[in-house]
Amino acid sequence: MDLICSRRKPITLLALLLLLTAIPLFLNGCGRSSILKKNPRLQQFVDHTGTWLPKGRGSIKFARFLHADKDRVIDLVVVRERKGRPPVVETWINSDNGTLEPLRRFWKGASGEKIHDIEIGDFNRDGTHEVVLFGQFADESKLKVLTNNGRGYLFEDPKKILPIVKESMDRFDVVDLDKDHLPDILLFNSRKDVSSETAIRQPVQFLLNIGDGYFQDKTKLLWPLLPAGIAGGVYADYDNDRTLDVFLYYSNGRNAMLLNNGLGQLTDHTPHNLPPVKNQAIHSDWADFDQDGDQDLIVLNRRLSKSSKAYEKELHYALENNGQGYFTKRELKILPPFPVHRIYLLDGDGDEWPDMILVSTRGTYYMRGRGPWKFSIETKKRLPDSQPFKEMTFGDVNDDGYLDVLGITPQGRAVLWITEF
Repeated sequence: MDLICSRRKPITLLALLLLLTAIPLFLNGCGRSSILKKNPRLQQFVDHTGTWLPKGRGSIKFARFLHADKDRVIDLVVVRERKGRPPVVETWINSDNGTLEPLRRFWKGASGEKIHDIEIGDFNRDGTHEVVLFGQFADESKLKVLTNNGRGYLFEDPKKILPIVKESMDRFDVVDLDKDHLPDILLFNSRKDVSSETAIRQPVQFLLNIGDGYFQDKTKLLWPLLPAGIAGGVYADYDNDRTLDVFLYYSNGRNAMLLNNGLGQLTDHTPHNLPPVKNQAIHSDWADFDQDGDQDLIVLNRRLSKSSKAYEKELHYALENNGQGYFTKRELKILPPFPVHRIYLLDGDGDEWPDMILVSTRGTYYMRGRGPWKFSIETKKRLPDSQPFKEMTFGDVNDDGYLDVLGITPQGRAVLWITEF
């Protein structure tokens, strides 16, 4: 049988250009996401501690992802406190070869100083983060801001004097509440006991960033009077007015909902916007669990009052936002009946449904979001192991568009889990 074949002609430059133009149309026609988007069911965190983190750095007390310099990848700041030695704050730069490398210069405190917590914020809008330290310092201050020179080197600027922090303040956050893209500093008192200072019912102190990292105490102007015992705050736009509001969870009592007028002034809407739940809260976080555009909450507790329980073993619960910041309590029986000290809500697998990472002294647990208020326990499938952590920080360390996790164990060891598919 004779086979008759047409002679092939060489591809011209014009034909090649037309082919490249047609490829995006083909992808759109077939569904670009179906070809390029990674399968959420295959997502898992893989331990890359040995390849990414430096060895022999000693015990770590705190760590936060941040932008230490002006490239696009995130870096890391860590606090180390060795017994009998001054605390140090180190910057670890994200290098081109897939490692976090400590800078040779670092901030060193004085002998006897203690750091209780750290946060980050770009206080001067230069594209890099400063570091805020909360603790006990030799100059009798409780708060220090370490200025970033733009290359990750941290130093104290003697020109930038902070307002005096009240002795009763024992926790803090960095958050921009007045929508000027300048992060402010919020401090609060978590203790329930009422001393002569807290008897005036103002267990918060708000330091407003007035520009370039200078702060003024504007507590009386912007904050309502509140009861003591604040365990922490969660900041999100709960009433859909495009400004951050404040949910305060309490260590012994009823939580509070403060709505923002758009200029940073907060009004207490607790009686009308929150159900009368009494708890001993430990931690909380927000996410839109039903994709209705309203931010919901989960609250972790040491104890939940009998009158607040929907079932006998209920300890933790959700607050469903019904719109405009009005919440109803919602039971989540998938949450464990024992204390959990941290909850982190994230879209770990990229399917647009919030997932949970729960951290307790018993271990770490992963719950995958599968739809409106639906979850499945997938710890073994998603995590390298279930070891316990003190805390975690999240960021896209390898710049692939997916969140990675750095955890600090109770022994002070840093562990890095990177998302893979």
